[in-house]
Amino acid sequence: MRRASANLNTPSGAPKRILGALVLMAAAGFHWLAWVRAGSGSLNWGTWFYHGAWWSYIAALSGVLCLAGWDLTAVLRRLVIMLPWSVVWWLAFDLYGLRLRNWYYVMVPPAAGARWLGYWTAFATVIPLTMLTHETLLVAGLFRGAKWRPFRVTQARRRALTMAGMACFVLPLALPRCFYPLTWLFAPALIEPWLVGRGVPCLLAEVSEGRPATLLRLLVTGLVVGGLWELFNHGASGRWIYTVPGLERGKLFEMPVPGFLGFPPFAVGTYSFWTLTATRLGIAPGLSSERMVRPLRKAAASLALTLPFCLAGFALVDRGTVRSHAPVAGDLPGWEPIMSARGRSAEELCAHAGSPHVSPSVRDRWCRLLKMAHHRGMGLPRAMELEALGIATPSELRHQEARQLLRRWPGANPPRPEEIAVWGAAAPGGNSR
Repeated sequence: MRRASANLNTPSGAPKRILGALVLMAAAGFHWLAWVRAGSGSLNWGTWFYHGAWWSYIAALSGVLCLAGWDLTAVLRRLVIMLPWSVVWWLAFDLYGLRLRNWYYVMVPPAAGARWLGYWTAFATVIPLTMLTHETLLVAGLFRGAKWRPFRVTQARRRALTMAGMACFVLPLALPRCFYPLTWLFAPALIEPWLVGRGVPCLLAEVSEGRPATLLRLLVTGLVVGGLWELFNHGASGRWIYTVPGLERGKLFEMPVPGFLGFPPFAVGTYSFWTLTATRLGIAPGLSSERMVRPLRKAAASLALTLPFCLAGFALVDRGTVRSHAPVAGDLPGWEPIMSARGRSAEELCAHAGSPHVSPSVRDRWCRLLKMAHHRGMGLPRAMELEALGIATPSELRHQEARQLLRRWPGANPPRPEEIAVWGAAAPGGNSR
């Protein structure tokens, strides 16, 4: 099976370059619009900003590859097959994260249909953005011709690497606070020996032959997409928040700075997983000049195979990883007099200053609750529970001790101690313990 690196010098004509330029310009324009609208405080754009930012990035890189000579249809054929497997790939880590509890999601859409669509469309970007970024670096010639000393991948070495991968998988589950960094290492350590043992062209085979260029590009890819992951997450209102043991301080965007070291091995694992998946589907992992046979049928089969796992996984993510939903009008106390507010966001209702049915004191309370709800994405129910405890503003969280606060918590479903620590650390002058 030939890889993308063998095919990226395909000559291109003017139509491909024109199409590539148009796709690139359209994607850049949408990406700019997403930043502007999210930055202006638009709630819908803020909730869905992450999706818009990444899909426009994927479209932009597709345009770049067209400029480099690739047919856009070849990019799209592979993309539609990638999508469901990308959802499976990241969802597996989200389910793994139920044990680690190193991140959680906030301010996601309250309606289950919109929320699950959001999961699917967000998780579906992971493999495409990794592969397209790597292939763009390949087109740019990064590490072209890099060499090092070849070595043999013996059966003993394959077995040792597999055992190391199993350890990297099991240890974080057994002792998550100690071994959580190993989470990002188990996939390539398990997959690559299996591929080599079956004669499949793969990353480990290239490295053993003295050709480290793909590996080096993937490490750079991990840093690039990792930085963009955190940047786009930082710009979104619906986002994830990290609670990494021992790394609560010194963050860049949302990620503790040492955590960026996990992105390069994750990119390597993503590449390995897609190589394995593509091999089983009978297609080339990278872009190929060979025409793909029945891509829509393969995409439909992939969707059918992955959908039950995805739906079950989404339900578990809802229960264990989602910690708050975007506020809607029906969540605010005393909204019933404004019946026209049904289905509107809570922020829109708070701005409904001209209504004779809402007193100034009620509006003030709404605005105070919403400000609290958006503090680190705690959500409106948590804000009202804190209000019942006499804590009405974010600054009042800075002196709160998590264990004492939980003893007094009024609700039957209290927050996790690490959530309270996140709220307190972000309070003005905060230092939650």
